[in-house]
Amino acid sequence: MPLQQHGEGENKVAMRTGNTKRKVLVVDASVGRAARNKSSQNQVARSCIQTLETIRKGHYAIAMSEEIENEWSGIRKNISFYASKWLVLMERRGRVAILEGTIDLILRENILEATINPSIKIAIRKDVHLLEAALATDSIIVCRDKKCRKYFQQAAKKVDVIKPIHWTNPELPKDDTITWLQSGAPVEAKRQLGYGGNTPKNTKKKTRKTTKQTDNL
Repeated sequence: MPLQQHGEGENKVAMRTGNTKRKVLVVDASVGRAARNKSSQNQVARSCIQTLETIRKGHYAIAMSEEIENEWSGIRKNISFYASKWLVLMERRGRVAILEGTIDLILRENILEATINPSIKIAIRKDVHLLEAALATDSIIVCRDKKCRKYFQQAAKKVDVIKPIHWTNPELPKDDTITWLQSGAPVEAKRQLGYGGNTPKNTKKKTRKTTKQTDNL
């Protein structure tokens, strides 16, 4: 997908959901890669599998931009992975939101300008699409990357638009991701990238949403 600079309201979300009132989550592939075997005794794997199960059982859809799809492609091909089966099931039940035109060059430039560290810039470039997808949906990211979360929290001090984004890590007990999702993923300041600063209200991008109905669950 070629990079395009766009203004507010130009990205599109084609919702493949039977219920358009579902909250749409950005689930990073790092969660899927950890969720391999449902019988695993590894605590990280168990936490990630339980998180995906909670998403499946709850009233959630998942965001799928081209960048996110590329990261999930390896998991999708390995049909022995629990996460692969989970993704297929979510698609069959019409609970995937296809995102188009979410790349925002202005946002990327502003976030990169928030740091002078070259290695951090590389990490930001790798995962900034998660923020773009979150801003196009319901501002919720489920991801295991602790370092990148920290980098974006630092960037949020200078980039207001990303402050309200919620970031939760399934492998961290203090995040209590499963309980939060079971409660409907309510707004919680401590989960937002701008926590500790003044999180502005109504900074989420307005998006045009086109709905594509499939089955009602």
